Amino acid sequence: MTELNSLPIAVSGWFSENAFQIVIAFIAAVLLALLLMGLKGLLLRAANRLGDEHAWAALIAAVIRRTRWWFLIALAARLVQSYADAPQIVAQTISFAFVVTATFQAAVWVRTFVIGLIEHRAGNGSIDSNLTSALSIIKLLVSFVVFAIATIFVLDNLGVNVTGLIAGLGVGGIAIGLAAQGIFSDLFAALAILFDRPFQVGDTITYQGKEGPVTGTVEQIGLKSTRIRALTGELRIIANAQLLGQEVTNFTGRSYYRMQINV
Repeated sequence: MTELNSLPIAVSGWFSENAFQIVIAFIAAVLLALLLMGLKGLLLRAANRLGDEHAWAALIAAVIRRTRWWFLIALAARLVQSYADAPQIVAQTISFAFVVTATFQAAVWVRTFVIGLIEHRAGNGSIDSNLTSALSIIKLLVSFVVFAIATIFVLDNLGVNVTGLIAGLGVGGIAIGLAAQGIFSDLFAALAILFDRPFQVGDTITYQGKEGPVTGTVEQIGLKSTRIRALTGELRIIANAQLLGQEVTNFTGRSYYRMQINV
């Protein structure tokens, strides 16, 4: 608190003694911020051009697009602060502002990248509406985790003891995980199918049913279960977790397959 109270005095003395250097540093910071914004625009246009041919470029473009102006200004101020011969308290204030903005900018980048990756993997038009809702929940969880970590990092830089907070979040996460174990099991099984893609809608697969091997065509992949139309005509509904826990044969891509039919 004493340092904060002395900040106006330090700034006043700094201005009176280094007015010319401060003006030059300010102009340099403004020009540097504009240069960084221009560089952002160039990178964004380049990524957008490549995005028509490469999916990863579109994802990078989304990350670049989320670069915030306040981070670029803080970065510019951090780069020119040494030239202005700022007093220690002013330099510490600028450095802390840069740490805060850089931390939350990194959180925005990570969130954008992870959510963009999820949306790209889910963007094939074969996702059940329930699974789409589950993806919305996943996006919310990603946002919470990323910004919670960023907030803890900033609080730690402020000198706040975050050990108890981390322990509390850990215990709370374990309690929620145990209470919703079945829900999370189905959710992550569905996401495993979505990302690993052992099969997709329209694929012909064989899995081990209660009465023996079952062959059929995947009609729908939902949050809790997958619907398979057997060759004998009936619709089989099997839990995603159960399906992932066994060997599945995928016949897609083969021009033929052989099966035995009892007459």
